[in-house]
Amino acid sequence: MLENRLSYALLKGLIEQKNNTEIVVLNPHSKIELSVETFKRVSFVQNFFPTYNTLKKNGLNVSPVITEEDKFGTTIIYCHRSKAATLGLIERALFITNPGGLVIIDGAKTDGINSIFKKIKTNFNQVNSFAKFHGKLIWFTTPTGVSKKPNWANFQNTPKWSFHTSWSFLCRKD
Repeated sequence: MLENRLSYALLKGLIEQKNNTEIVVLNPHSKIELSVETFKRVSFVQNFFPTYNTLKKNGLNVSPVITEEDKFGTTIIYCHRSKAATLGLIERALFITNPGGLVIIDGAKTDGINSIFKKIKTNFNQVNSFAKFHGKLIWFTTPTGVSKKPNWANFQNTPKWSFHTSWSFLCRKD
């Protein structure tokens, strides 16, 4: 049984696959599954060293960083467990994906994909989704104006009160 939301959506024709477009994958896991033909035009960005190392050993074009000067036709994002990190990746994707290009976000329910989906729906038009295999795949085309891009890089969702574990005191963060 195929248990990859992206492959399943492409196989069923839910997402239109554009030929000869440059693809970047942000935050891929070490056992990523894409077709061999696709790997020739795909760049991977992973800054977690053990995963970076595994991808590099598998012969993939992987880098720990990406700049805003790099432009791609399609950006695929694999969610972090951190909502702030995922929203930061989505914001980065908006700057590196060509206008009218495709942004695809894949995540499990345990990664908080449903709250990401709600956040995206409030900021973009024509957001599509597909739920399968205990998760969700979200995709949309990038807007053409820079003013339409949300500021999520510094998204903070931290409480005013938290534990300071080294002393076990309840400390206030101001």
